[in-house]
Amino acid sequence: MILTFSGNIEAVDSGERRTISGKIAPYGEVGFTSAGKVMFAPGSIEAAEPSRVKLLMSHDNTKPVGRMQSITSAKDGLYASFKVIC
Repeated sequence: MILTFSGNIEAVDSGERRTISGKIAPYGEVGFTSAGKVMFAPGSIEAAEPSRVKLLMSHDNTKPVGRMQSITSAKDGLYASFKVIC
């Protein structure tokens, strides 16, 4: 499933090389997926073991490019950091 939301993507080299961080799912906004519309609520997404979550190139499961480092829920959405491995 591919999720499409409007928003900013930010990649910063602040000493932690090859790390991408930002909002991965806004709460209360309609997003469009390959399966139709979707909206996330607080608590609707969990990652018990963040290091097992892959960062995929174009949501293609055969093209992993990194792993999740951390995940945090805030009032406006879910935020995560990923370490790029290739």
